[in-house]
Amino acid sequence: MPIASFEKLLAEHASFRNFVFHLFAERIAELMQLVEEVAFHRLDQRLAKLLLAKGETIHATHQALAEELGSVREMVSRLLKGFALQGLVRLGREQITVIDPRGLQQLADSSR
Repeated sequence: MPIASFEKLLAEHASFRNFVFHLFAERIAELMQLVEEVAFHRLDQRLAKLLLAKGETIHATHQALAEELGSVREMVSRLLKGFALQGLVRLGREQITVIDPRGLQQLADSSR
């Protein structure tokens, strides 16, 4: 959309302006939540929490999970392999199956 058209919509239509600012506020809130998670929780805790929130079978790449966590694929892959060795998850191609949700929950809640 051309900037002039966008500015005209913002100036002339309160409902459009409210929609844009509502989306902007939601994105800022999501960013602040991510910053808080990154600053105060370990990546393994955040990954365990994310896996639990996504259900028993997760269809996602390691890259997509890393982006959601504000990390890099290599770190997420390393942690997932560790989770698999501990018997918490089973890894497949673009699929992760949670096999020990209690174990993942303990990890997510841990404060070591």
